[in-house]
Amino acid sequence: MFHSYDNYLSESLLVKLQQTYMSDDIKWTHRGLGRFFCYFSEEIHNEILDDLYNNSDLPTYHNNEMMRDHHLYMQRYVPGSWLPLHREKTHGVLTICINDDENWSEDNPGPTFVWYDTQDLSNLKEHENVVPIKRNSGSLFIVNESYPSFNPFHKVRLNKSITDRYAVQMFFGPGFVQVGTVQNKNTTGRSIPYENNDYTVTAKQQTKKSLQTGFLETPGIIAMMPTMGQWAEDNSEIIARLTNG
Repeated sequence: MFHSYDNYLSESLLVKLQQTYMSDDIKWTHRGLGRFFCYFSEEIHNEILDDLYNNSDLPTYHNNEMMRDHHLYMQRYVPGSWLPLHREKTHGVLTICINDDENWSEDNPGPTFVWYDTQDLSNLKEHENVVPIKRNSGSLFIVNESYPSFNPFHKVRLNKSITDRYAVQMFFGPGFVQVGTVQNKNTTGRSIPYENNDYTVTAKQQTKKSLQTGFLETPGIIAMMPTMGQWAEDNSEIIARLTNG
C-alpha cells in the first residue's frame, strides 16, 4: 500500500526547488497528457538525496538501496493534465508536492492522488483511497524484501485548477529486469533502462545511476492512444512553449 508523509524536505531546499524549477525558462520534456518533466542539476539532485537519506521520520532514512540506485526528476502537471491508472514493479517510489497550499474551491480544486487496495480492475470504485496533495507532502511505496514487487494501481486525477502542479518524483532500489513488452487488449507493460551520466539531458528519460526501474503496467493504454494524440494536438502551443526552454 501507499503511505503518506509530511515534511519530506527541508524548508530551504523546498524553497530552492520552487525558485529554480517552477518556471517556463527551463526546457521541459512532454511525457503525454500534459505531464512534463526535467532533471535536476547535480547539486540539487544530491541535496534531495541527502534530505531523504537523513530524515529519520521517513522510511528512506539511511536507505542504501535508494542511494545506490534511483531515478529522480521533477514532474509538472499543467492545467488539464492527468496521470492515467497504472502500477509499477519496483522496490520503492515516492512523490513530493512542492507547490504552496492554496485556498481550494470548486473553481480551483486541490490536487488528489488516488490508489486502490485491489487488483480487480472491475471493482475499483469500492477500493478507492483518495489522498489530498499538500505542500512538502506525498505518497511513498516501499518493499521490505530485496526483490521488487508491484505497487497498488494508482493515478492522479485531472488537474481542474488554474495552477501548474510540480512534484519531485523518484523510483529507487534494486532493479527489476524485464525484457521486452507485454500487451493485450487491456494493458501494456514496458521496462526502461536508465544509463546516462548527464543530469541535464531532458530528451532522454535517464539519470546518472544505471537502473532498470521495473515493469510499468498501464491498463487501457492502447485505447488511450487517440486521447493522448488529441491532447497534444489541442495543446500544441503549451507543448511548444515549455519544450523550447
